[in-house]
Amino acid sequence: MTGSRVGGTRMEPKRRAHVMVGIFVGLLAFHVWLLYRMVAARNTLLVALLLVAIALFGWRIQHYARLWHGIAVTRPPKARVEEIRQIHLMAPVLAALLVLHAWLITAMLAAGELAFVVVLLLAVVVFVARLGFYAWRWTRLRRAP
Repeated sequence: MTGSRVGGTRMEPKRRAHVMVGIFVGLLAFHVWLLYRMVAARNTLLVALLLVAIALFGWRIQHYARLWHGIAVTRPPKARVEEIRQIHLMAPVLAALLVLHAWLITAMLAAGELAFVVVLLLAVVVFVARLGFYAWRWTRLRRAP
């Protein structure tokens, strides 16, 4: 069986793509709902940030949908140097997203939006877990010959 590791087992690429489409559709729906609320509140900064997030979710949905339907072919595993490069690119992006979400948590707490705070905290946990994975993976890649 080939594919990504999930819970100690490997997940087939087509199944993984299906799961990722579901995750990103859920994130897209949530962010569209947030966009609706921020438009109603006339918060132009958050509207702009949400539009960027929605565009990124749409981009990932179409990517994984193409993999799911076999339109795009999954790539072979990344070479060591390529994976290190990806970590060097994504770690600062995730760190910036942590800062953005921390700011959003403080803003939502001040506005009394506790449901948003809970969801934002969940996002922070996911970002921290991914950064931890990158740190673990980076140390292994750096030690490898």
